Amino acid sequence: MNANIEPAAAAANNGKRTQILILIAVIFIVLGALWAAYWVLVLAKRERTDDAYVNGNKVVISAQVSGTVIAVLTDDTQLVKAGQVLVRLDPIDAETGLTRTASALAQTVRQVRQEKSTADQYDSAIETRRLELARALAMATYRSPQEFAARFAFGPSAGESRFVFPVEQYLMARGRDYAARYLPESFLCLSESIDLHAVDARRITVPTTLVAVREDQLVPIGDMQALAARLPRARLHELSSAHGHDGFLKEATQLQPIFQCLYGEPE
Repeated sequence: MNANIEPAAAAANNGKRTQILILIAVIFIVLGALWAAYWVLVLAKRERTDDAYVNGNKVVISAQVSGTVIAVLTDDTQLVKAGQVLVRLDPIDAETGLTRTASALAQTVRQVRQEKSTADQYDSAIETRRLELARALAMATYRSPQEFAARFAFGPSAGESRFVFPVEQYLMARGRDYAARYLPESFLCLSESIDLHAVDARRITVPTTLVAVREDQLVPIGDMQALAARLPRARLHELSSAHGHDGFLKEATQLQPIFQCLYGEPE
């Protein structure tokens, strides 16, 4: 009976050994297949060389503004994209620069305003000077040449940089007096109103009294005669005065009879 048991046990052991060997063989086959697949898919595509190198694009990056770096958000050889933040700068530097720039801008604005104010003062002085010259030129027509020749017959006097004629001193003094009392705008308004004044003398039918000074250069006697010819009922009185246009202020003796007649007063 023992003899029958031993062969059966040996057969069972041989069966187990065979299964183990088959299992081991299958494992090796699977490992070989995996290695073969790895070699075909990965290792076969690799190149081996002693002088290999890698070609890539390297871009040098520099900051547009200076500042203190407080954080670096990338590493060397790291792939980055356009617009990606690489480093962070200390905002205090930028804020300080902004404050400094704002202060400089404010200072510039104040300077510009001051210069504008100065320019306005110069413009005002120029306009006043123009008004003085305009008044001085006008005064040259208010009086007659005979009066100027009689009052300012003596020669010029030496000034700081040039000679000054007496008539020039008189005319410029009158110009300064006028500019001190009137604004340039009022002078321009008055001149414009005179230029725009347009009345058809032929439509004035009431009796009209005209007074003209023969030596008047501002309103020539010829203009007054032409006006009297256009008026239907006009009477022209002609005076003679060395004061020219200002004869209406100076010749009271000649003007009194005319005004008395005008107002119906006995002479």
